[in-house]
Amino acid sequence: LGLAMMTARTLGEALEIACRYQALTYSLINYRFASAPNGACALISDDGELPAHLHNFTQHRDLGAIRTLIADLMGGELLLERVTVAAPPPANWDGLRKNLPCPVEFNAERTQWIFLPGAASRPLPLADRELSSLYSSRCDGLLGRARADAPVTHRLAILLSAGGEQFLSAGEAARRLALSERTLHRRLAEEGTRFSAMVDEARYSRARELLADRRMTIETIAFALGFAE
Repeated sequence: LGLAMMTARTLGEALEIACRYQALTYSLINYRFASAPNGACALISDDGELPAHLHNFTQHRDLGAIRTLIADLMGGELLLERVTVAAPPPANWDGLRKNLPCPVEFNAERTQWIFLPGAASRPLPLADRELSSLYSSRCDGLLGRARADAPVTHRLAILLSAGGEQFLSAGEAARRLALSERTLHRRLAEEGTRFSAMVDEARYSRARELLADRRMTIETIAFALGFAE
């Protein structure tokens, strides 16, 4: 996973890869990648299933881990506009503050890593399309073997929630789940749903998240959800 991210073309592409394969990371929080037309982007958390006794620890751990990840990808440059954390500050925050050269808001409703305009398109120093594709396919294989026994609806819901502004087609979703498209549709029918219904549900869930951010216009939210108007 680290190699797939390091060889991505841009920072935005690397963050999308991180969200796509976050089951291969140590974080207990699910993150979704979102981008805007001006090149700004964000990692938006969903910690609804995070055990209460691990909540603050995980938030604080990710505060350091994601900061280090960004610095490693960009050769030390962070490109952050601000960070919000859904937890109180760690006890040693005064000593750690210097490591994040942007405003950090604690006790926020949601954890978000918000990047500067243009950050998503910034090229990575080790970009290599062929290597990134190779390492990504190996990540697909690892996840496919690890989740072979899980319900397809559960696996697909995770995949759809981790995507960028464009929702996956049935063919692409099947490829990432290591299934044929025909098998994907059959397995979903056996579990009482359809691919289009799951995409609608994911789009509705994402719309609710975006509408909660009062700084975003309806036009920007529509663009992020894949609507032409």
